[in-house]
Amino acid sequence: MTFASRILILFSLFLFSAFTQSCGPRLSSEAQEFLSKSQEVPECTTEYTYSSSINVTAQATFFKRGTEPVIVNNKITNLTLSDPLATALPIPYAEVAVYTSDKKLVQCGMTDFSGNLIGLSGGALVIPNTAQSYIIRVYARANVIMPNKGFTANASVKEDPYTDKVYYIETTFSSDGVNTTPIDLVAYARQTDDVNIKGGAFNIYNNFIQAYTYLDNSLNDVIIPNSELTCLSTKFDIYWKAGFNPFQYEYPSADPNTLVNSSFYKYETNSLYISGGQVGDISLANTDHFDDFASIHEMGHFIEDQCGRFDTPGGGHAIIVRVDPRLAWHEAWANYFASVVMNTRLAFINPEMSTRLATSPTGDLSWSFLFNSFGFSDSVQNVGNGSGFMMDLKKPGTSPGEWQTAPYFGSPFDQVNPTLYPGEGHFREGAITRALFKMTVPPATLCTSCGSSVYASSPVAFKTMWQAFDAHGGMGDSTNHFSSSNQFLEKVKTLVTSPTWAASVQGVVDAESLHLFSDQNLISSTKRFVTVVSGTSYLNWVPPGHNLLRVACSKPTLMQARSDDPALTGINSDQRYSNHFYKIDPAVLSGLDSISVTFTKAGGTNTDHDLIIFEEGYRFNGDYACSVTENADGSCPSNQYSASRSTNTSVIASNRATATIQNTTYTKSISNLLNKLDPTKKYLLNIRAYTANKSLSNATSYIYSMTSNLGTLCPE
Repeated sequence: MTFASRILILFSLFLFSAFTQSCGPRLSSEAQEFLSKSQEVPECTTEYTYSSSINVTAQATFFKRGTEPVIVNNKITNLTLSDPLATALPIPYAEVAVYTSDKKLVQCGMTDFSGNLIGLSGGALVIPNTAQSYIIRVYARANVIMPNKGFTANASVKEDPYTDKVYYIETTFSSDGVNTTPIDLVAYARQTDDVNIKGGAFNIYNNFIQAYTYLDNSLNDVIIPNSELTCLSTKFDIYWKAGFNPFQYEYPSADPNTLVNSSFYKYETNSLYISGGQVGDISLANTDHFDDFASIHEMGHFIEDQCGRFDTPGGGHAIIVRVDPRLAWHEAWANYFASVVMNTRLAFINPEMSTRLATSPTGDLSWSFLFNSFGFSDSVQNVGNGSGFMMDLKKPGTSPGEWQTAPYFGSPFDQVNPTLYPGEGHFREGAITRALFKMTVPPATLCTSCGSSVYASSPVAFKTMWQAFDAHGGMGDSTNHFSSSNQFLEKVKTLVTSPTWAASVQGVVDAESLHLFSDQNLISSTKRFVTVVSGTSYLNWVPPGHNLLRVACSKPTLMQARSDDPALTGINSDQRYSNHFYKIDPAVLSGLDSISVTFTKAGGTNTDHDLIIFEEGYRFNGDYACSVTENADGSCPSNQYSASRSTNTSVIASNRATATIQNTTYTKSISNLLNKLDPTKKYLLNIRAYTANKSLSNATSYIYSMTSNLGTLCPE
């Protein structure tokens, strides 16, 4: 699937078209397009003083839909959205404005963490002791300095990117000059109580505050200077509207009834778009305003964009097949961030669920789920449409559970086989997510009996994970390129030291088939990334983006191509087995003008190979093209793909010509690179087995060697 811009989609392939009816009021789904863009209402930042004043006392709260565990045989098998919580939650750190009845501003304030109204200086919220009527508003907007690390939580939840209207709740009250009438500031979750469901907007807002509170607490260590966290202070715009699918902003000409419905982060504008439903439907469609995991996941993308490195290609990911290692890494990071925030802050996000888990007879003690809902059930509205899917991060990668809903019902959540497919976890979002979670969260806090899953005996603190991730020595700094989980985990290994890694953490990553290149003794023929052919040991894999140098090879390289298996790769070329990716740094390989790769068949099926050089930020060009006109959203009608050796605009040079001899030895070359390689940039050489529409023996393997006008090339 292609996209007009690099938008990050949480679950872009999760189409629930079988659910076509709705219960409850239907809401407007028309994409509002204006001739000019309005500006967000200015913040209320002035604290007024009065010689004679009275205090305004109230608490701002919101209702949200709860999460109900589906329990079968004393096991949680799924989760669904259900009735709103019995007790409203406080709205923390939100902007407050007080007006006279004729809209004259008389005071600015905020809420404290418990939702109580306070002045900007921290004292009481005061108004003049004039007997009259007032209007008070609480906005879904914050601009507050966090207490520990001093970065700013700065975000607004708004209706749409055209009007930029910030959500708020308001009420009127009266003053007799001494006291005020009671003030009721509540956002509701049921559309029968509020057709705009402002509880959804404030739930998204609360998730932002809880995520930032988690960061403020978890990174509160002198090892991470406050100056390194100013990246978190960037203003964050969040757009959501009940009944509206934000993909309509991206594809306004597409049929809104069939358009993919999901939330996404748009890096060009530091904006998050949360799904509110589809064509007015919130009762059956995918919605994310009460899916805490979904909105915090997308916030994770914003955070990595600001504070780490964000080079994902975007696109579809259903947690069932091996995908682009950059996509797998970035989605897994966002999943991991959402899971640890939910695990740690659940009492402030969904206290009823926190209590349910802590007292559950199932043995689950705290949050450990990747969850996305569609529809909801409600005992008052007499609606029973709640459904969704859940991946339990406690489960082992060899038995991770299965999709509970169509269209992937019964498909395992990125199941791995560390013995047969070493290193494949680096191409699986689910495997990376499970490993990061188990590295960080101790099992004693998760479950009374955690089964066969492997956990770190000494959990890695989130601050260490952050150091491996950020732009100050982590994988986000300017010396690193082409993100992958291997790159991140190598950083973690360095931080915790090799002995601690081997004793405590390596078992976790190995169990999810996230074997590290540095953990393998490549001299030994018994190690995972070494294959012996006719008595000679060959290197059979290198991490994506590994440096290519002008050096003699200590070990020749072997590619073990595999078929495009729908269960392993979807319709994609196998990123783990049929592709090797090497970083080309023209500053290191100065004068590089040509590359030649000689392939020698070692066994199995006759197979051709291609050479492709991508620029950084590339989109992987697959081996299939849509054979009919694409839909308005870039999808291919009825998946009518056919084999193709075309290239996209990310390719600066390639050789995809058909080799006439494939059963012995042949050579492919790329030339005239001096005119194409910018010495200030980095590139990726993709050596690819061409496997489109081809059934390959599992014994298929080709030895290859690389030469250039500079001499022999080998991985670092």
